[in-house]
Amino acid sequence: MLNTNDGGANVSMNGGASWTNQEQQPTAQFYRVIADNRVPYNVYTGQQDNSSIRIASRTAGRGITWKDWVAVAGCESAYLAFDPDNPVEVYGGCYQGIIDRWHEVTGHGQSIKAYPELSLGNVPRDFAYRFNWNAPILTSRFDRQVIFHAGNKVLKSTDKGITWEEISPDLTRNVSETQGPGGYPITNEAAGGENYHTLMYLAESPHREGELWAGSDDGLVHKTTDGGKSWQNVTPQGLPEGIINAIELSPHNPNTAYIAVMRYKFDDNAPYAFKTTDGGSSWTAIHEGIPTEAFVRVVREDPVRPDLLYAGTERGLYLSTNGGRQWTRFQSNLPLVAITDLLIHENDLIASTSGRALWILDDLSALQQSGGRLPEGLALYRPKPAYRLFNGSSSQFVPGLGQNPEQGTTLIYHLPKKLPLENSASKSSMPKASWYAAYIMEMPHINPGQVAPLNPLALKLKKA
Repeated sequence: MLNTNDGGANVSMNGGASWTNQEQQPTAQFYRVIADNRVPYNVYTGQQDNSSIRIASRTAGRGITWKDWVAVAGCESAYLAFDPDNPVEVYGGCYQGIIDRWHEVTGHGQSIKAYPELSLGNVPRDFAYRFNWNAPILTSRFDRQVIFHAGNKVLKSTDKGITWEEISPDLTRNVSETQGPGGYPITNEAAGGENYHTLMYLAESPHREGELWAGSDDGLVHKTTDGGKSWQNVTPQGLPEGIINAIELSPHNPNTAYIAVMRYKFDDNAPYAFKTTDGGSSWTAIHEGIPTEAFVRVVREDPVRPDLLYAGTERGLYLSTNGGRQWTRFQSNLPLVAITDLLIHENDLIASTSGRALWILDDLSALQQSGGRLPEGLALYRPKPAYRLFNGSSSQFVPGLGQNPEQGTTLIYHLPKKLPLENSASKSSMPKASWYAAYIMEMPHINPGQVAPLNPLALKLKKA
C-alpha cells in the first residue's frame, strides 16, 4: 500500500499494520531554489508541508544526512533571498504575504510583513495586498540591502524590511469577481493557496540596475527600466490567461528573456515557452520537441553558451542546443517528475522537484564545450576549478543519505570506438586499463546518482 500526502509518501508491506517513515525515500516537494557562495555551497528552498530548508551540497563525511540541513526563514511555501556572499541573514516568505528575516547566529527570525493584517479566512479582494502562496522575494544584485517582495504590486525595502514602499501599480488583471474566498462555495480554503490575481515571478536584470520584470498568475508580463517609476506591459500578443511561472533574463544579452507559462488550471497541459531578443517587443514560441502533456515550468540559459538552454517541465528535464528552436529529453535516471525550478550555480545545474527532492548535475563543462554533440575523434573537456576537499561518497542509493560529489577533479573525455594505432606493437604496449577505457559519453543524456534529500548527478559513461 502507498500513501501519498503533502509531506511525501509512506509505504506499507503488510496491509497497513506498519508504514515506512518519510525519511527513507526522497519524496520531498520543493518550490524555488537558490544557493549561496560558501564552499561548499548550500542550497535553499521551501518544502511543501514542512519548512524552508538550507542544506549542504557536500559534506566532509560519507554523504549528506538530515543533520546537514536546517530550517531558515519563512515556512513551507518559502521564497528565499539573501546576500550570497554573506548569507547570515535570510529573508523568507510564507502564505498570505508573511515574510521574516532570519539570522544565522541567533537562529531567530523577525516578522517584516509590509502590511500586517489577519488574512487567514478573509476575502482576498479586501486585502491591502494579494500575495501568491509562493510570493516572490529577492535581494538586488546591485545593492544587497535592497529587498523586493511581490504581491499584486511590487514592494521595495532599503532597510531590511523595516519599511516598505510600493514601486508599481497593480500588475495583474485585478478582476474583483475572482477574488473571493478560496474553495467557495464548498468551503473557505482560508490559507491563501487559492488567491488569484497575484504576481508569481519577479526577476532583476543582471546587466542594468533598475530593470525588473514581473509575471502574474493570470498571464501578464510587465517590466520597468527605471526602478519602478514606470512599467510597460510586454505580454506576448495573444497569450491566453495562465501562470507566468518563471522569467529568465539572459546573462549574455540584456535584451533577451524567456518566460514559462502554465495553463494546467484551464485543463491545458501543453508546453508554453517564449523567447524575446528585443526586450519584450516581440516573442517567439520555443517548445518544439517538448511533448504535449509536458507543460513548461522554467527555462534557464547557460551562463557560458547562450544557445544552450535547460527546461524544467511537468514531465522531466529538456535540453536545447540551438537557442530553443528544438528540444530533446535530458533525463537518464533523473526521475520522471515535475521540475519546479532550475538554478545554475558554480557551473552545476541544481533542480528542485515536486515529489523527488533536490538533484544536482555536477559540472556542465562537457555540455558547454561540446554543445551537446559527440565529437568525431578524441576529446578532453576542461573541468571547472576544483577545491581540495576530502569526503566519502557512494555511487549507489543509500536510504536517508544524500550523495556527495566525488572528491578531487573529474576529467571527462571522449574516445572513439576505434583508436588509431601506429602498429600492433603500440596496441600491445598500451596499459590494459587505458585500452579498456574506450568509453563513449552518451550526450546529451545525464545519469544522476539517486539520493535523498539532495541528489548530485554524475555524467554517464558507456563502454564502447
